[in-house]
Amino acid sequence: MRKIRTTSILVLFIVLIFLAVSYIMLLTQQQMQHRQDLIRCEKKSATSLMQSFVRELDQQYLNRMKSLIARNQDMINAFGARDRKQLLAKAEPIYAVLRKENPWLTRMAFFLPDNTMFLQLHEPEKFGNTPVDINSILMKCCRIQQTVSGFEGGPRGLFFHIAQPLFVKDHFVGNLVLGVQVEQFLADIHRKEQLDSAIILQKKSATTVDPKQDTFFDLGEAVLYPGENAFFKQNGKQIVYGSKEQLIHSGDKVSLVFPAFVLRDLKQQPFGSILLAVDITKTLQAHKRTLIKVVLLTLLALLVGGVVLYFGFTSLLNKIIQLNRSLEKKNRALQLAGEQLEVKVREQTRELTVTNENLRSEMSRRMTSEEALRISNEEWRRTFDAIRNPVLILDADLSIIKGNAAALELLGSGTTEEVAGRRCHELFAGSDQLCRVCPAKTALENGQAQDLVVEHSFLGKVFQVSCVPILEDDELLGYVHTARDITIQRNLEQKLVQAQKMEAIATLAGGIAHDFNNILGAILGNADLLLYRFPESDADTSAIPGDPPTVREITEHVVAIKRAGIRAKDLVSQILAFSRQNIGTKKRIVITPVIKEGIKLLRSSLPTTIDIQTEIGPDIGPIDIDPTQIHQILMNLATNAAQALGSTPGRITISLQELEAGPDECRRYHDLVPGNYVVLSVADTGHGIPDHLLKRIFDPFFTTREVGEGTGMGLAVIHGIVVSHGGVIDVSSREGEGAVFKLFFPRADREEEGAVDAVTNMPRGSETILFVDDEVDIVKMRSRMLEYLGYRVFTAGSGREALEIFRREKGAIDLVITDQTMPNMTGLMLAEEIVKIDSRIPIVLCSGYSEAVTTDEANRVGIRRFLAKPLDMHQLSVSIRELLPTRGS
Repeated sequence: MRKIRTTSILVLFIVLIFLAVSYIMLLTQQQMQHRQDLIRCEKKSATSLMQSFVRELDQQYLNRMKSLIARNQDMINAFGARDRKQLLAKAEPIYAVLRKENPWLTRMAFFLPDNTMFLQLHEPEKFGNTPVDINSILMKCCRIQQTVSGFEGGPRGLFFHIAQPLFVKDHFVGNLVLGVQVEQFLADIHRKEQLDSAIILQKKSATTVDPKQDTFFDLGEAVLYPGENAFFKQNGKQIVYGSKEQLIHSGDKVSLVFPAFVLRDLKQQPFGSILLAVDITKTLQAHKRTLIKVVLLTLLALLVGGVVLYFGFTSLLNKIIQLNRSLEKKNRALQLAGEQLEVKVREQTRELTVTNENLRSEMSRRMTSEEALRISNEEWRRTFDAIRNPVLILDADLSIIKGNAAALELLGSGTTEEVAGRRCHELFAGSDQLCRVCPAKTALENGQAQDLVVEHSFLGKVFQVSCVPILEDDELLGYVHTARDITIQRNLEQKLVQAQKMEAIATLAGGIAHDFNNILGAILGNADLLLYRFPESDADTSAIPGDPPTVREITEHVVAIKRAGIRAKDLVSQILAFSRQNIGTKKRIVITPVIKEGIKLLRSSLPTTIDIQTEIGPDIGPIDIDPTQIHQILMNLATNAAQALGSTPGRITISLQELEAGPDECRRYHDLVPGNYVVLSVADTGHGIPDHLLKRIFDPFFTTREVGEGTGMGLAVIHGIVVSHGGVIDVSSREGEGAVFKLFFPRADREEEGAVDAVTNMPRGSETILFVDDEVDIVKMRSRMLEYLGYRVFTAGSGREALEIFRREKGAIDLVITDQTMPNMTGLMLAEEIVKIDSRIPIVLCSGYSEAVTTDEANRVGIRRFLAKPLDMHQLSVSIRELLPTRGS
């Protein structure tokens, strides 16, 4: 028993000793660290003090130097004039003031640009030499002509020099140098801060310092200059060069020696340093006393702890022995109970193993089901998003639950969460109320899927909406809402209907125009014959005095007939322009002058309450068009705009610009194809065009004006002209905000020369002409007119008859004039056969309409000239003379 007690106490005592020793070592380490921290703090403080002194010294004299130069320009001028006596008189008081301010400053000198000393204030009698100790600073200052400062050593010791270049009227005249002796500076620091300091220089730098001036120590690679400092004079030999810090023991005193400031030359290369010695004796003694106290207290604690452990452990051990005996009895009982418990545990373990296996199987089945469900959800989502039409799943209150990618894109949302919970009519119609035609409401009432066409002006689209209710045991769970965008289809259908209407009207107009042109041709031709045959009024010799001027009245009546015929001809031209079957005289022109002339006419004809503004771009390219048609378009559009304004003051804006149509423009203007266009725009600030009328404005004879105020042909004619030139019309208008008409004409690549003006008189001739037309009246009238003009005329009523005459009279016929539209053989077919017989014969083709005849076809078969029916006799006579050589008049 005693052995156990002794062993236990010994083990505990050893543990206590180990803990005490560890505590002492840890505390000693902390004390050492604390001592090092105190030493570092004192070292850092001394270093900062030294660096602060040097920085203040540098900055102080840099500023002092600039102030001295600025306030003593007379001194600089005396130096520039090389007047040593005057310079001494001006500089000596300044030197005295500087010495009084700082007794460390022992040098003030003026140097010429070649580094020759001109004057030094501390020894004015010495000049003309080049000092060695500031030569590098002077050379750098002369080279860069800027302030230079730094440490340099010489026969007089180590100095801090500041060199300032001097200028007289921007001309460099030399340098001013101030020098502070570092040894005196260190001695002053010792007096003020009680810091021991010395200078240590590399040997190659120390050779420039005269060893006779100071006590020094040769340290191998360096030389120590203690100056007047007693500490470094006494312990200089113990200093080790290159050491970051060093402890020096001098009697009972311990000092820390370290380099506080590194001395660098002008190339920033170190050549020495300033050493400081800090007394750390008190710090070391305090640390030693603290350590002794800790050791003594620890030993006392060990002694007291050992006694307490001995007596306390004996009592505790007795109690433990008693407890052991009691525990042995209980252990035997527990062993028996444990054996019984082990049997039960084994049984429970077997049951738990079976249960765990069942759980693992169930978890595996659940994980498989969850994975299958996840894959199924992903496949459903991909399929859902792959539907190109917008599909929404709504709840019973029409709130959005889910939407596919197409629906989110249509509604401008990135995720389902952004639209979830919002009503469908909020996003489609922009309203808090149900849509007027709600397919979901109809589907709920009927209990069946509903397909409706719904126009949502909020989105600017028309949709084919399918809404299917989702039911479970006759309970409504929600809806599947599918919206197919049919906006483009609807627009195309409307355009198709419009195109079919226009095509029907065009066919009707073309058929009427052909026959009507022949009738007008007979009327106008016979009127020309009458006018040609009537003598002048003054030549009516058959009149008896007092009789009315019969010939003159008849002439007036014939002129009236011709005027009415021309008006009818213009009306036919408008109808043919609408039907795109007229043959206009296209020219490659720049329409800017035509537009400007039209604007001038509009300014003089429209009311002054209408402000006409123009926006005509520079360098507008040419287009292929009849100038008269451009003028007609501008007049019609401007007149419509003026009538829309009425008597209310307003504005008409006429714009002419170029446009390079790309994908964006083609999407905006549906009929536009990529390319360059000249765009004529007419905008007004009138009452606008209602939506229900906007689709009908190009219908022929459609007008909103009163009877007698308009024919309804203006916009229809414009539509025909623009479309026949490969152009596009775009109209935008809102009721109450005016209307904008934009006409897009394909821009031509280059401008062609304009046609030469026709002669004004009806020229005559004597050649032989073959005239072909299937209308007998036209043949008689035109042949008679040509004969009146001196021509010999062969006539034919069909193409085959004309071909037989041409073959029979081969060589006698000089020119052929033929109608295009004839039975069996058209004018083009006749021309092709005639050219095969004689390729040099000039042929004139006359037609009221023909979309089939192109310029390339006409040139290929030898057509020299197109003339529109009904023929104007003056135009016909001029064309004949232009195609035939002149033989007479």
